[in-house]
Amino acid sequence: MIRILFIVLALLAGCTTVKVRSDQAVNFDQFKTFYCLECQDEFSAIAPEYDNTETRALIREAIITELERKGLTYTEEDPDILVDFKIVIEERVAILAEPESAYNYWETYEAQTVRFKQGTLLINLINASNNQAIWQGLSSRVIEDTPSEQLENRIKNTVTRMFKKYNQ
Repeated sequence: MIRILFIVLALLAGCTTVKVRSDQAVNFDQFKTFYCLECQDEFSAIAPEYDNTETRALIREAIITELERKGLTYTEEDPDILVDFKIVIEERVAILAEPESAYNYWETYEAQTVRFKQGTLLINLINASNNQAIWQGLSSRVIEDTPSEQLENRIKNTVTRMFKKYNQ
């Protein structure tokens, strides 16, 4: 049972869900400049090792890089798009059950409660002229108790995956 529990958690930790929504009525070609707002939310008390000044700077840099790849120019003066992002870290509980044998129809199940943390990154692009959201990217994954050395690469890859669907 413990072995299956670790396999399930390992699979969950490796999976990153990415979802993107955009306003289909908006012509994204009209936007030429953007400005990335500073995340004003308080740091997460649940996982300060993931939500801190350094992590937010990495996310901000990854967003700027991706939007510049899309042909937009970063500017603080009268940008077309305002970029905002949020980090949400929640403690979750999962109940895993496994039959004690594979042969008995009326089986007894052994259940275990597993606690884990789920991190979500939400990126919003806002039309600066009317303050309307025009694009939103959301990514969630199970996070480990301590950040791995690959955190920077994960952030870059996640933001890149989100912006693949920019202007679609």
